[in-house]
Amino acid sequence: MVRMQYSICLAYEIRDQAADFIFNFHAAQTARQTIVAESLQLTPAIPTTLQTEPTLLNRHLRVQAPRGRLAINYVATVDMRHLLTPPQSLFEVRIADLPLDVIPFLAPSRYCESDRLMAFARREFGGYQRGYALVLAIRDWVCRYVQFIPLSTSEQTSAVGTLVDRHGVCRDYAHLMIALCRALSIPARFATSVNYGADPALGPKTSMHS
Repeated sequence: MVRMQYSICLAYEIRDQAADFIFNFHAAQTARQTIVAESLQLTPAIPTTLQTEPTLLNRHLRVQAPRGRLAINYVATVDMRHLLTPPQSLFEVRIADLPLDVIPFLAPSRYCESDRLMAFARREFGGYQRGYALVLAIRDWVCRYVQFIPLSTSEQTSAVGTLVDRHGVCRDYAHLMIALCRALSIPARFATSVNYGADPALGPKTSMHS
């Protein structure tokens, strides 16, 4: 088991009469992750609504803030029990046999345009054995050909842009790998966690994705 404590500090200046926010920084309560303690402070103190998405168990905080400054501080202590599966026990499931809740992770999205990468993915990885070995090959290719450059991309950058420019940050590595997996009919989704332990020279702590 691993115990982690993290904090989120956000600050906004609202120039309209009011602004609606939907935040997703709360730690998730899952079968392998337990929230030991958490606290939330808003300045000014305004009403909030916390909702849990039923499928992925993401927790969303809804806030309607008035004109002026808004500061948010969230602190959580979380116990995590990682699930480690031996590679030899992993196998590929036919698309026809995939659970319904996994099907959406085959589709292209705003940041993972898998439909635009199908020809490239088949040309680059078509000769690999399907299953776990193919996923490792995609990961190794992304790590080999994409250069990590802090602050080199923005919220506008997608998997296609990363493939063309061949540089990015952790988010861009994840988007490209997800897009290539989906282009080869491998369900892949985006998950996030706090990036503890990173070299400070790489820039401010953000998040890691997979």
